[in-house]
Amino acid sequence: MSARVEPAAQPERRQRPRNEPVAYIVTEDGEERIEWISEPRVVQTVDDLIESGARGVSSLECKGVRFSSYVHKLRRNHGITIETKRERHGGKFAGNHGRCILISKVRRAQGVS
Repeated sequence: MSARVEPAAQPERRQRPRNEPVAYIVTEDGEERIEWISEPRVVQTVDDLIESGARGVSSLECKGVRFSSYVHKLRRNHGITIETKRERHGGKFAGNHGRCILISKVRRAQGVS
């Protein structure tokens, strides 16, 4: 009879509870303010926009299927300035898509609660 092998212990990962707000510092016209964003996909979208820098994020590159909706929420609900440039794309379903570029200076706030 063989000895039973116990699975290796997995390290604990702290996951952000669903809809726990994340604080961002938004700077526009020399004024800083804190914006709290709680929707996970909107948080993911602003993080993608921050990471992409001047290159921006295309709706074809994003992970969320409702990318334009998340960008709209960032503009309307959080007052974040985002520019949308139109780009053409080829392929079987050729047409146009938007590339969103963060104009406001935004960064995650550290140690804010």
